[in-house]
Amino acid sequence: MSLDKKIEITDYVTMIALALTFVAAVFAFGFKSKQTQLLKAQRQTDLLLIAQANEKSELAKKESEFAKKDAAKAFESAATSNEKAAKAELKSKEVEVELLKLRLALSDRYLPDFVKAELKKKLSNYPSKKAIIICNISNNAEPYNFSNELSIFLSSIGWHTEVHNSENVMMPAPTGLKIFVSGKTNIEIAELIKSEFAKINYECDVVDTKNGNEIIQFQVNSK
Repeated sequence: MSLDKKIEITDYVTMIALALTFVAAVFAFGFKSKQTQLLKAQRQTDLLLIAQANEKSELAKKESEFAKKDAAKAFESAATSNEKAAKAELKSKEVEVELLKLRLALSDRYLPDFVKAELKKKLSNYPSKKAIIICNISNNAEPYNFSNELSIFLSSIGWHTEVHNSENVMMPAPTGLKIFVSGKTNIEIAELIKSEFAKINYECDVVDTKNGNEIIQFQVNSK
């Protein structure tokens, strides 16, 4: 092969190599440009998503604050309603007790259920006692009936009781209930009974005999 032919072939190959290099460079530039655009687009998308997420987070915080405020208002309202209900219930009980006091003032003495319940609960803190209940007026059925009811109640909580009828016929008749006791514990018990009777306006006095007698004596007079 002649030298000119070889030079011609070499030039032809060189031109082809240059063309291929140019094409590769153009392709690489185009690919890089496209990739850059895609990355920019993806970054913009990510930034948009982050902004949306932040917006949702702020909105959630505001909603949470509103929810907390609503919950606080609801709690306050419920507390107010409960307080009003409690006051209304207390007022109802107070009215009920006042009506009961009025009825008791106009009728014979007896032990209402709520007084029995309170006495039973409070007297359970003390040992059982022996009690003598003296119906001090013989010409009036009211003291006799109350003496028996008192005896039945005290027996129901474990006390040992006796009811004695007096032959006294007094004019004017003594009134109320007297509790004769001796010793610290018995005086506490008598004062406790007195305080419960006071709630229903029953006249009751505690007398400290100081004689060391463990027996608690009730003297039931006229109402």
